[in-house]
Amino acid sequence: MEIRRHPELADLLLDRQNSILQLLARAFDAAQQRGKITDRASPEDQVIAILGAAVGISLFSTGVGHSNVLDSMQVFIDIIEARLFL
Repeated sequence: MEIRRHPELADLLLDRQNSILQLLARAFDAAQQRGKITDRASPEDQVIAILGAAVGISLFSTGVGHSNVLDSMQVFIDIIEARLFL
């Protein structure tokens, strides 16, 4: 929502030259090449999904007045590490 209200944020986030996103995408690409993570999605899509989910958890937690975003993030980590579902 903030991206719509502040176009300068969109320019920053969508800029393909963003070094942090490129660095993360390269790390995910290397992990895919070594068979450490799935290659069913592009490294860029994986980075966007993980960062987007983390930001969404933080924003939602704040929006509903949840006092401990760290506990909510731990659930997300459990999902990533296949520890949530038994």
